[in-house]
Amino acid sequence: MGWTGAGETPPTSDLLGPISDDLKIMDNSASGISSTTSYDLNLDDGYAPSPGRPQQLWIDVDSLDTGDGNETYTITVLQSNDGFSSDSDTLCAAEAAVVGNGNSKIINLTKPDLRLTITCGGTTPLFKGKAWLVPISGG
Repeated sequence: MGWTGAGETPPTSDLLGPISDDLKIMDNSASGISSTTSYDLNLDDGYAPSPGRPQQLWIDVDSLDTGDGNETYTITVLQSNDGFSSDSDTLCAAEAAVVGNGNSKIINLTKPDLRLTITCGGTTPLFKGKAWLVPISGG
């Protein structure tokens, strides 16, 4: 799957439900980030997960600075019942280059709060991109 270019909304298919900006987790494609940054999404009644409801995490990486050769980027996704005050589970952790650029990761949400964290390291890191949570049809 995937899409043809950076900045596009991923296409729908038999596997994916409709793409909704209500479920856009981040959009830093204009300015980018150069340090560790977290983005939270509370899934309200319209999108609240049922136990084991599969979702697809779509990440569109516009650019990653690799000029010094020591830049690193890791994306971690957590879920929680209580806004991350004491309860959280790690759903996935991967290098941005692995998860990004039109690739996706299927995650099974069981809790209503979602946190996506991008950890940037190295001399001159700069991450630009977007991420959506997309329900899988029939899920």
